[in-house]
Amino acid sequence: MAFKTDDNWSPSMHRAALAAWRRNTPAHDGALMPEPARPVAGDRPAAERFAALKRWRQWSRRDEPDGTNFLRADSDNEAVSSASIDRSHEIRPSIAAIRRELKNVEMRQFCHAQLGGGGAVDCIPVGGDIDIEDGKIVRMGRFRFSNGQQAERCLLLSEFGKVRLGAVRMPAGALMDSVDRSGAALGPGRRPVAIVASNEFFAQVLGTPPARYIKGGKRRKARDIPVPPLPPTSMTLNEARAFVGLPAAEKMPDGLPCGSPFVADSFIAFATVGKRPLAEPQDNAETSLAERQEAEMIRQSLSDDDAKTLDAAMTASNYEEIGRSLGHCGQYARHAGKRALIAANDNLAVAVKKIAS
Repeated sequence: MAFKTDDNWSPSMHRAALAAWRRNTPAHDGALMPEPARPVAGDRPAAERFAALKRWRQWSRRDEPDGTNFLRADSDNEAVSSASIDRSHEIRPSIAAIRRELKNVEMRQFCHAQLGGGGAVDCIPVGGDIDIEDGKIVRMGRFRFSNGQQAERCLLLSEFGKVRLGAVRMPAGALMDSVDRSGAALGPGRRPVAIVASNEFFAQVLGTPPARYIKGGKRRKARDIPVPPLPPTSMTLNEARAFVGLPAAEKMPDGLPCGSPFVADSFIAFATVGKRPLAEPQDNAETSLAERQEAEMIRQSLSDDDAKTLDAAMTASNYEEIGRSLGHCGQYARHAGKRALIAANDNLAVAVKKIAS
């Protein structure tokens, strides 16, 4: 029981209202929230009766190829080890680069002592394109090695369990500026026909022009200032256009990413795989497109009241909420909602069977 105060309230009125509020308020905040609907164990007849309603729920779901957005919670219940993304493994310097830089380095073979001979043989740099400081090799070709004083920037775990940017001292002889990390996500090889079909699916679902791939080229550093000069990158679009004498731009039309010939590569949901193999994106595209067309045909075959009842059932927790969405109130709302849902479900089952035949 909520109450509002004003300047006319006396302390005694406030104490009386507070005492009444304490008597009528549950001890736990959880009791204030309505109890969600729970399925009844063993209610097989009801589950079989509303089998058509489950298909309506599947058709009513929006296509969300991005996997997570501000309307859909991030599902982080799955263990990290059970999900993986194929990525390139970037290691630098490469074997070819090592051979190229050591080409002008003079080596001397050193054989380890072993009883009976046949000890391991190591190559030790003794001259050529190298630099030595205090008895330590600090450079071979373009490779730099630590003398025990250099440090490299990296991510560290603080004492509070937070990731922060820091630096670690490299031990003497460690190779500097080496790279061992995961690179870009790898896409599986697909047929050109499947790529075209998948791109057409995204263009139709998102309502954009057909996808186009713009291949990037090498960036060249400008020697002279272009005429007219380019606007600073800190400017907004219309400010930059005004800077070069162009009129202000209107709303840019919707479009698809142009950085990859396969549009699905830009949506992480089509790249993640779990414990079972993920269906091919082109298969998902064709299936989803067929289901959307089928759902549109079935919706048109139903009456407006049946479609409204089925849509209300997608968000309602019980029959009473369905009845209220149809304009009923009081105790009658539950009975009216149940009767309307059963009738709409039966009509939906008939429509599905008719289209399937």
